[in-house]
Amino acid sequence: MKFQLGLVQANDQIGVNVLLPYSIGILWEYANTDSIVKKNWQLQSIIYKKSDIKSTAKKLASNHMVCFSNYIWNFDYHLDLAREIKQQNPSCYIVFGGPQIHSRFPNFWKSYSTFVDLAILGEGENSFKELLRSWPNCNLETLSGAWSPDFQNGDAPRVQNVNEIPSPYLNGFYDEIIKLESQQGNSLQAVLQTNRGCPYHCSFCEEGSE
Repeated sequence: MKFQLGLVQANDQIGVNVLLPYSIGILWEYANTDSIVKKNWQLQSIIYKKSDIKSTAKKLASNHMVCFSNYIWNFDYHLDLAREIKQQNPSCYIVFGGPQIHSRFPNFWKSYSTFVDLAILGEGENSFKELLRSWPNCNLETLSGAWSPDFQNGDAPRVQNVNEIPSPYLNGFYDEIIKLESQQGNSLQAVLQTNRGCPYHCSFCEEGSE
């Protein structure tokens, strides 16, 4: 039996505009290049829009692991959703990552340790793949970017060549989402990333690491 995985990158739907969840798409496609991950894991749930917390949590709570890609616009919703998942299934392993998660976050574990099991600092592709690859026997203290109440391994290193990451568009990650939203008359917004990182420190943007 394969382990079941849920991925969450919830965005607001503005009118008929639906944003495709780019980050979790590339995380899964990169991890799925590994034969062990492909053999052991099944992607069971993709949450890309904000909807009722309890019913969404019920969809996710049966998974062995649920991973969240956090930005300033979805972080509060993700916290409520993760808390509800943990209440419904305490054994579900909750992982938080994304630009909103950083080691300078004041009192992160004091506030959220009751329902977040692990955080990943920095770019998550390699750490996510290794976590799935070695699950459930992963040595988290040696996992790049891993952060828990007990240890911190610094930020995971930046991907130097984005062309190493398979395209979630070409690989069909969004096919069911596109079909569903199109049938409902919604418009889809797609994101393409051509580079990683930024030398500037603009406070309104999630790309600047400072």
